[in-house]
Amino acid sequence: MKKLPDRLERQIEYCPTSGCWLWIAASARGYGRVDVNGKLSQAHRVVYEILRGPIPDGLQLDHLCRVRCCVNPDHLEPVTLAENVRRGIYLTTICKRGHKWTPENTYIVPQTGARQCRTCRLKRGARNSAAYFRRNQAACNERNRERQRIRLSDPDARARHNTLQREARREKKA
Repeated sequence: MKKLPDRLERQIEYCPTSGCWLWIAASARGYGRVDVNGKLSQAHRVVYEILRGPIPDGLQLDHLCRVRCCVNPDHLEPVTLAENVRRGIYLTTICKRGHKWTPENTYIVPQTGARQCRTCRLKRGARNSAAYFRRNQAACNERNRERQRIRLSDPDARARHNTLQREARREKKA
């Protein structure tokens, strides 16, 4: 059986209850990071390759224990990206902002098949439209003032404007 180098061994804390080997050194988004020949690599991949061999092309390591900082090769399985995403996505019951994943609250993006929280989408849409209005309010107001000046200075334009306004009022009443 192969053994880990001491510099890696010192960065691992063994958890007897779960069997996880927790990477306690540097991390990014919960995944352990380690410098290998001047290049930062994911710690679980480095440990897996030392103890088990190379990861097959086109596959990535899935944490069966769902603990990102775990580097125990017994808890890692080479799978395709699609399988890894499929396994991970259905373990969560709430979105990252705390809304429940229910059929009514889940939107599936047609192009990608990714799921989105409908509540978050609605809030994001409202936020974006309000932000757009605030950003462009001054420009819109200036355009409207310019149009008004043109209408008031040109008698024909003013007559057309008044006619359109009357027609709009009539349609509203009907």
